[in-house]
Amino acid sequence: MNTLLESKEKFLKIYQDFESYFKAAAKFVFALLTLNAITGSIGYFDVLNIMTIRLFIAVVCAFIPVPMVVFVMAAVILLHLFSLSIVLAAVALVVFILMYLLYLKFAPGHGIYMLAVVALMPFHLEFAVPLISGLFFSPVTLIPVALGLFTADFLESVKAAASSLGDSFEIDAILTAYQSMVDQLMGNREMMLYIITFAAVIVLVYVVKKLPFDYSWYAAIASGAVLNILMLLAGGSMLGIDIAPAGVILGTLVSAVVTAAVQFFKCTVDYKSKEFVQFEDDDYYYYVKAIPKTGGRIKDSQSKKAVSSANVKKKISGDSEQEQFSEADMSENPELTGRPAAKQKSPAPEPVNQPQVSDETKVFKESILPKSDRKKTDSAPSVRRERPLDVSDKTQTLIEDDFSSFDDFDFSSFDDEESKF
Repeated sequence: MNTLLESKEKFLKIYQDFESYFKAAAKFVFALLTLNAITGSIGYFDVLNIMTIRLFIAVVCAFIPVPMVVFVMAAVILLHLFSLSIVLAAVALVVFILMYLLYLKFAPGHGIYMLAVVALMPFHLEFAVPLISGLFFSPVTLIPVALGLFTADFLESVKAAASSLGDSFEIDAILTAYQSMVDQLMGNREMMLYIITFAAVIVLVYVVKKLPFDYSWYAAIASGAVLNILMLLAGGSMLGIDIAPAGVILGTLVSAVVTAAVQFFKCTVDYKSKEFVQFEDDDYYYYVKAIPKTGGRIKDSQSKKAVSSANVKKKISGDSEQEQFSEADMSENPELTGRPAAKQKSPAPEPVNQPQVSDETKVFKESILPKSDRKKTDSAPSVRRERPLDVSDKTQTLIEDDFSSFDDFDFSSFDDEESKF
């Protein structure tokens, strides 16, 4: 499984680097398939039947927006019908204008679903259209899917009417051919069965994918495929419609596999690592289920492999300095080793600076202290003493007689005065 996920990540990386080229190639293939389907149904315009011309049109469609591709395909259909009958081309033009005004004008990007049904119908893979529409988009897409089924049936009706008309240009034969075409469109129960089935599949897939259980996306694809097979086979037997069971079953299974592959490349999650989180704010209380994507785990495993291979190379080379560097790097990034980071020792507190004694204070103290006590006061910290100075009797008498005014004198005032300067 990890190998498959790593291959997916590599492919997505290449796709992101060359995204514009991949999109152009996809539009080219899609346009070419649509042109081949139209030519196979109503190939009455000889110029458009040439493969070189179709390749040129497909190349042009590869570099224009998707809504413009829809208009190009509509113009190709009108050219084929114009070669058959001007009146029939006018009727088709009116139908296309109504489709555009009623829906495609408001959702031009959804026109691609119409062409997808026409392009995939020759391969019996049109069942992938409702599965992808319900899985990645909203149920509103059932409208362009129904229009695509109508367009495909319209082309088949034109082909049948043209074969019954032949080379006759009589008015009665032309009116008869038009009447048979309209009757075939209005009374086509097979088209109605396909429209109802595709609409039910789109709604079911959309509802199931929203349900809060594991693998809901793939369950939605499976349920939609089963519903498609049951409704088409049961509806065909009830309405008396000749539907090939093998084509329906095989086409649905292949379409389901294609849809699951698209979902796999779009998003994959790890349901084994899901977490339930709850929190609240002033107005609501939230219960959230968080499921991680698998892309982050792939990157972590790749980084672990890179670190382990680098360590092996360093051990083989015997480079001790680089070995120490790798260990330091691993200690700085504990998430690579899976071990908790070592606790760092806090630095020792810096010593508190002792108050400094000014020069004037030192001179004054030296003048009143004997020489035996001067070294003690110089080396002692500049703090106020709680005990009297140990001086001789002669010095004590001198202080009492000549410096009696300094009995209550506080030497710390000199430090305060110096701090002002």
